[in-house]
Amino acid sequence: MRNTDFKSGNIRDWVQSHGAAHDAMLILDADSIMGPRTVMKMADALAAEPGLGLLQTVPRVLPGHTLWQALQSFASEVYGTNMGRGFAMWTGAEGNFLGHNAMVRVGAFARCAGLPHLPGRAPRGGSY
Repeated sequence: MRNTDFKSGNIRDWVQSHGAAHDAMLILDADSIMGPRTVMKMADALAAEPGLGLLQTVPRVLPGHTLWQALQSFASEVYGTNMGRGFAMWTGAEGNFLGHNAMVRVGAFARCAGLPHLPGRAPRGGSY
């Protein structure tokens, strides 16, 4: 099998092959760090709101070993909460899926997610 859709292809494959057996899924990146308390709060919020299809955290960049990582981490810490609040106020009940650190209701995701392949060469179309 050739994975031309990278992460979204992996998620699509899981939803199609295993998703029907689950109400929700937690989508993380390989470098995501999320504590069990956060996961439980997200699961409880999803269970309490049957119409909620997607719940995601505001990503934070952890400090790394380079100046660039340190600057990104600082900006994330200083502006992250305001960015998240502004994002939520701007989008309301609708919102962009950031692609990670999210708990997603599988049925709603399976019905509504997925984009067509665009014609042409990458990055505006096609595959890499």
